[in-house]
Amino acid sequence: MWPFMTVFLAHLDLLNGARAAIQLWGCRWLICWPKTSGKETTSPFFSFPSLDNLSESCSSIIQSRDVTNGIKNGFLAAKPSLKAVLDPITQPLSWVLDGALWTFANVPWFIMVPILVAIAWYASRSVDVTIFVAFSILLLGFVDHYEVAMQTLSIIFV
Repeated sequence: MWPFMTVFLAHLDLLNGARAAIQLWGCRWLICWPKTSGKETTSPFFSFPSLDNLSESCSSIIQSRDVTNGIKNGFLAAKPSLKAVLDPITQPLSWVLDGALWTFANVPWFIMVPILVAIAWYASRSVDVTIFVAFSILLLGFVDHYEVAMQTLSIIFV
């Protein structure tokens, strides 16, 4: 056990429906199994405790919306200073990504498919993998997902 957290099972009463009382950070909760049609289940497992459920039992535990709002506000506060630093660093990556998107989108399929099959052969040296790659790309084109697949592949390429 961790020294900062004392967790112990204080009560397990299967006669009244499975309940477990847990003490954590000086607060005590009664964790009940999920209810089905108004009756508690007798499952040997209890549901994962959420911050909202724990907050209802112990007011010193904050609710999940407070946590997410705090994280969001922290990122929004840091955004202007990070933008000034990260934009110049990531601008070349943005140019390469734009070029790759343009290339993968504008090269005709009858040129791109053999290139991708050749790359698959060179990378794997396996006939099965090469045939699978060719079949997959042609199937994506057949079901009208070729353009989206090429956009995704260009992002992965970069």
